[in-house]
Amino acid sequence: MEGDEYDSAFFDKGPKFLHYLPYMAVVGNIEFDHADIYRDLESIKLQFRRFVHLIPQQGYLAVGGDSPAAAEISRSCRGKTETFGMNASNDWNPESIEYRDSRIRFDIIYRGKPFGRVRLGVYGSYNIRNSLAAAAILNHMEVPEKDILRGLETFSGVRRRLQLRATVSDIRIYEDFAHHPSAVEETLRSMHEALRPKRLWAIYEPRSATSRRNVFQHDIARALGFADCIALAPLFKPDKVPAGERLDLEKLEENLRAMGRSVWNPGTVEGIINKVCEEAHPGDIIVIMSNGGFGDIYSRLPAALEKRFAKSPAGKQDKDL
Repeated sequence: MEGDEYDSAFFDKGPKFLHYLPYMAVVGNIEFDHADIYRDLESIKLQFRRFVHLIPQQGYLAVGGDSPAAAEISRSCRGKTETFGMNASNDWNPESIEYRDSRIRFDIIYRGKPFGRVRLGVYGSYNIRNSLAAAAILNHMEVPEKDILRGLETFSGVRRRLQLRATVSDIRIYEDFAHHPSAVEETLRSMHEALRPKRLWAIYEPRSATSRRNVFQHDIARALGFADCIALAPLFKPDKVPAGERLDLEKLEENLRAMGRSVWNPGTVEGIINKVCEEAHPGDIIVIMSNGGFGDIYSRLPAALEKRFAKSPAGKQDKDL
């Protein structure tokens, strides 16, 4: 089961995971988030310390060793602890990483020794780390190595995590749940590494309680800068955030343009769809990022692109572009 540090309910502002009694757990990465609940990173780390302290002495914790905050809180665990991550100093790490046929291939190394080579059907270094965490847990449960490797290779991803929604005239449209700057950056990096698009689009909606705030004003600009073209949606329910704490979209535009990116802020979902239909070319990849419904753009945009290219006479597209 999955849980995080966000509040349990409107009447219970404590973290969901403190209601669990974990015997084994994975803590991958800890960063500041949920600005509506926590004042700083230290207050989040306190809750994670409480969580890992619930693991009994006979239990097990796999912790993301590349995250300083996660490594720090793991010291509160009374059970056995192993680290996983991209760095070779971890108990579990990858070697010989290759991107081929839009897949990742790499060797899993356990405590300096080869564990097995795996080919994932999903993208991104974060999925490499996820695979290492899964291998660590299953190995601790004494699942045979061959079964672990076979299981990893059959994993095809989950909904709303770089989920391919449509392909229209060689334009691929993906949906992703990313809204925190680190997640946005990981998502966009993954698309560049795995698919090498002619141009990469990010359509971003600041919807979560934290992404609507200016606490990440500079971080989200850096993260979105991994795209070539960016379309920004208005803040979701801006009245729920104090005026002085709101993300400044105009400033975000300025920062992205200063980085040489093409940026549009049409003000509505309809405006975003129209602008993408005007500007998108075959070979582009579009990633729509939001943690909500986003005005049903996930189905409306492909339908609009279908109409646009249906109007173009056969063979005329490339000439016009």
